[in-house]
Amino acid sequence: MSRKKSKKARRQEETTEPSGGIDEQLDEVFEEAWDDVDPKSFDELPDANYETRLLAALINNAQTSGRLQCSWEAIVLGGEQKGRHIFKHDGLDTEDGLAYFQGNLAKLGYEKPKTKKALVKLLEEIIDAPTYVLIRLSTRKRKVEGELREIQNKRFIRALDSDSVNDEFEEDELVSTMGAVEDYQEEDSWSKGDEVQADVDGTTYPGVIKSINEEEQTARVHFEDGDKLDIALDDLEEVSSENRNGEPEFEKGDRVEVEIDGTDYPGEIQKIKGDSATIEFDDGDVEKHDLSELTKLKEHGDKEELPPCSLLKKEKLTSTERRTVNKFAKTDEFEPDNYDTKAQLLCEIGDYHGLSGKFKSAAALIKAIKKTIDEED
Repeated sequence: MSRKKSKKARRQEETTEPSGGIDEQLDEVFEEAWDDVDPKSFDELPDANYETRLLAALINNAQTSGRLQCSWEAIVLGGEQKGRHIFKHDGLDTEDGLAYFQGNLAKLGYEKPKTKKALVKLLEEIIDAPTYVLIRLSTRKRKVEGELREIQNKRFIRALDSDSVNDEFEEDELVSTMGAVEDYQEEDSWSKGDEVQADVDGTTYPGVIKSINEEEQTARVHFEDGDKLDIALDDLEEVSSENRNGEPEFEKGDRVEVEIDGTDYPGEIQKIKGDSATIEFDDGDVEKHDLSELTKLKEHGDKEELPPCSLLKKEKLTSTERRTVNKFAKTDEFEPDNYDTKAQLLCEIGDYHGLSGKFKSAAALIKAIKKTIDEED
């Protein structure tokens, strides 16, 4: 099995011109850096705190530097500055900027979204909620282009409960002034990892997009019932609330498979951290993969629904391997003479012990069978 190398973001610290549209830049963020950073926030600084309501959260390019950023706008709810607007910009063009942005999402009570589409939808939900946040302003002197200047920093401190704030504004007063900013408009498209649903033979099934064929305008969807189908992009819909049960999609111990270079490899989840899982594959390899790459397999009780146990390529077993297969056969009461080859017998024995999918070698399958026997004992 080929091993995936983790993609470390190597983005420039400063961007003078945006490379491609905002949609393409967000694609780069999620492909290269989004999962490689951990949320963090600035240390608290002694300055004025303001209870605010968020009015806008827009993905756009900075007008001067062209960097990709999320622009926040909030309105002060009380005190002498009541009605004043606070503007804050989180850069999305560096790992450090992404970390602080994700930290702000965490402060607002939201988990890190897995996809670009989920991020854009989340920002809309934050504004519609409504969302109240305590913002701290602090002014510091900093050298900019060799000149000492006063820079005002704006930091989210924490989300506020709607019952604890005094929001006296009418809806017509809660209007964002960032209308002149060219904000990101979500394209009517899908991305790898998006949760979708589709009608198949009159029934709607939920699943996850594993790949997209732009030329054919189809998506390879792994459905929760185990089916894998190519569905026209126009036939996909966002997953409805009826198809969300609120339970985690994957848990430790789940049987899953991962498609690598066109081959499905089965295994078991040993550990889940964030948006990735450590998988011990049936062929003995242990690797980390994004949750979006996984497809849950059926329970062992439904053997017909599991892919049959097989070898990735035909091979002649060594004398030691043949003796081991004969030993397995005797223990499990298989009759070797009923099989054309030892490899075929080995795969049948693997099926008998609940193994499934393709194994890269006879040695790997023998190792998996031995492990299963040890666990059964």
